[in-house]
Amino acid sequence: MLANSPVRVAIALAAALFILGATTGEIVQLTVKSPAPSAIRGGTVPLEVRVQIAPGWHIHGHEADEPFLIPTELTLDLPPGVRAGAIRYPEAQGRTFRFAPTKVLHVYEGTVRITTSVTVPAEYAGAEVPITANLKYQACTDTTCAPPKTASAELVLPVADRGEAGVRSSSPGIMSGGFDFSEFLAERGRLLTLLLTWILGLGLNLTPCVYPLISVTVAYFGRQSQASARRRGLLAAAYVAGIVASFTALGVAAASSGAMFGSWLQQPWVLVGLAGLMLVLAGSSFGLYNLRLPTALTRVAGQTMPGVLGSFAMGASMGIVAAPCVGPVLVGLLAFVSQQGDLWLALQLFAVLALGLGSPYLVLAFMVSSLKMLPRSGGWLLWVERAFGFLLLAMAVYFLSPLLPRQAASLAYAAVAIAAALVLGLLHVEARKGWRRFQHAVGLTLALFGVWLALPPASRGTIRWEPYTEQALERAQQENKPVLIDFVADWCIPCHEMEATTFADRRVAKLAEGFAMLRADLTLETEHTKSITERFEVRGVPTIVLLDANGREVHRMVGYVAPEELALAMEKLIQQASRAAPERSQNSIVKPSLSSFSRSSKVTRARA
Repeated sequence: MLANSPVRVAIALAAALFILGATTGEIVQLTVKSPAPSAIRGGTVPLEVRVQIAPGWHIHGHEADEPFLIPTELTLDLPPGVRAGAIRYPEAQGRTFRFAPTKVLHVYEGTVRITTSVTVPAEYAGAEVPITANLKYQACTDTTCAPPKTASAELVLPVADRGEAGVRSSSPGIMSGGFDFSEFLAERGRLLTLLLTWILGLGLNLTPCVYPLISVTVAYFGRQSQASARRRGLLAAAYVAGIVASFTALGVAAASSGAMFGSWLQQPWVLVGLAGLMLVLAGSSFGLYNLRLPTALTRVAGQTMPGVLGSFAMGASMGIVAAPCVGPVLVGLLAFVSQQGDLWLALQLFAVLALGLGSPYLVLAFMVSSLKMLPRSGGWLLWVERAFGFLLLAMAVYFLSPLLPRQAASLAYAAVAIAAALVLGLLHVEARKGWRRFQHAVGLTLALFGVWLALPPASRGTIRWEPYTEQALERAQQENKPVLIDFVADWCIPCHEMEATTFADRRVAKLAEGFAMLRADLTLETEHTKSITERFEVRGVPTIVLLDANGREVHRMVGYVAPEELALAMEKLIQQASRAAPERSQNSIVKPSLSSFSRSSKVTRARA
């Protein structure tokens, strides 16, 4: 009979040898590395765990599709005091297999990169940090599954003090939400990387945080229409150069120190200084004085340079304002630059990114200052000067608003709007009938807007926010609730946009009922906010972090998040919690349609 034939015996022996060979470490090979040459006392070091899966095999995703499947999980063995950061897994691929052709399973194949970080305490006494990465997985082919196993890999990093280590490395968990500059640079070269960075810089103009730049650019250059075309172009170029210079300096500093990008706007003196600059420019627009450099300095610098220096300084201040234009791209760039430790490359990348951000303002500044419809003198020009002055006053209120009570800031905006209505709609009215109607319409609109701003604010949405505290986080874990932490600041325009759109969405508000909704206000820098940003590795606002009921970070979103995107992430976390199954078997798993596999699993055991 065939069952007793040598052929059947040979086939069975070959299958057993295949399973035995496949489960001795050859299916999955693990390596762990860090782009940082050393760990820094008091700093965070990025790690990448690379999983190489043998051809023809796959391992289950981090979130198992069925309760009986073994998910892929990474753990780190670290010395006492050294803390692991959030572990971020790539998205698993949906595939169907012969044993379940109608069921989509999410699996990993080929090369998989898992990113995380370790934080070394400042008081760490050791000379090295030994790190052991352990990956628990179950490998399968299209017809066969091997028993669960654990693969391990080790990395030993020397420990250095901050002064010896140079540039501080940032967490790769941050990079996981952004663009992988290191891979693109290695594959495409520096020139194409710089070109892509410029394009990505242009994309920053799609974020709400550019509103102040547009307002100030229009107000500042709307007064330059009397200059020659050459001078207007020179002033516009100097303005953008200022944006590039300050934005680049802030970016390199943030990447080098690990500080939150845009953290300058947490400093009250910076906000007061920017508001003071807006007030000085507004006074000039109202005709109270003319801004000129001293005569001696003008003679040294020439007739053109004072205006150029002023435009450059104005652009430099706007580079600070543009700092909150944070998003996945910028966060990815911060992480990449901090890992490389190459100052020249950092300067190049941030300068090109800032040039992409500033390029539209080069065009806008030249166009605004070139408006041919403005007469050379007369009531129209005076009216436009006053309008620009009120726009600058509104910007002064904007910069001071983080330091004021919320209602006081609204009343200040209302006062500016009503004053603008009186001056622009009543006091400076032209004799020409058509122009007079336009001025009256502008005045009426501003007056109504000012009254609306002065009214008490209506309640926004139905989400019940709780200030972030350690106690609130612990209480959520005790109640077995997932957590959403919203990192915000008053000077963050995308944060206000999300408050009015994303968090006002009914679907998001309904899902929020099943979460502990915590809000961390990073408006001003304090010891409390510094500890929060360091713990969660927040590099800019808005940032949303989702934690499961065990307090483990499962998802992070940086920059403006649309209602649909946030709702999907929240639903996914809720579904993951609802699928939590009874304790899984750690020893074996039976393939749905191959009964003989359960017997072959006795050949080898998974290491605990």
